Amino acid sequence: MTKQKLGQHFLYDKKIGEKIVNSINDSKDTIIEIGPGRGIMTNILTGQAGERRIIAVEKDETLYNNLLTNENLKGVELLNKDILKLNIAEVSEGRSITILGNIPYYISKEIIDWIMRGSEFINSGTLLVQKEFFLKITSTPGSKIYNAQSVIFGLLFDSSKLFEVKPGSFSPPPKVTSVVFSFSQRGQALFSTDPPLIPLEEGGKLFTSLSKGGGEAGGIARLYTMLKTAFIHRRKTLINNLGKGYDKNTIKKFLETKSLPSDIRAEDMTREDLRELYLSLR
Repeated sequence: MTKQKLGQHFLYDKKIGEKIVNSINDSKDTIIEIGPGRGIMTNILTGQAGERRIIAVEKDETLYNNLLTNENLKGVELLNKDILKLNIAEVSEGRSITILGNIPYYISKEIIDWIMRGSEFINSGTLLVQKEFFLKITSTPGSKIYNAQSVIFGLLFDSSKLFEVKPGSFSPPPKVTSVVFSFSQRGQALFSTDPPLIPLEEGGKLFTSLSKGGGEAGGIARLYTMLKTAFIHRRKTLINNLGKGYDKNTIKKFLETKSLPSDIRAEDMTREDLRELYLSLR
């Protein structure tokens, strides 16, 4: 199955590719490119990265084989693998990671989950995504698109819109405008001593196994579970959404302490207030 069938729109405008590559930091981070496709950004990277380690992860076998024949990419570690199955802790080899990629819309949410799961190892990144998704992942309290994922992502990373990319820069051209945005680690541990006290829903979610452990990754996983419950019915209040799985009295006391109304909805709470609520429920 080719990338185009999977919903990928290949970037072919070299000037846009150069702008994207030029936006990444100049540290010694290992660079992981998600879905290099036809290699337009990979080729540019090899000319600018110096001695930095570059890992390009391409799921599509045909595209991967084509990249293997590219003489310019001899210094690149090419992996024929689903990015969601890449263990970032293993490939980091003790170095922080910079993420780069033109992300298909259909898998944008899952890739952001993967980035959040590996946030302890990721220093920064630059992603090309559909504008609609960018607005969702960077949404703020009070917005109808503010959600559990945008809360977590905003707690972990600072984000900045760099520029928009018109459909004509892709082949085939999408029907919507895309956005290049950068993100960088906020450098603040959220749950460094978090114990595994709140159970996670069963299922094959990316965070399921992490929820059973302590530390940063375990805390993020359990906060994510609480947030999904808090946002599950957007018209319902926070207490109504969380009341069946979490202690209502603790939630009420928290809201009183923060001088927040008892009928507040999750979408009207700040990221930090939601994190503090989670901590009070441990």
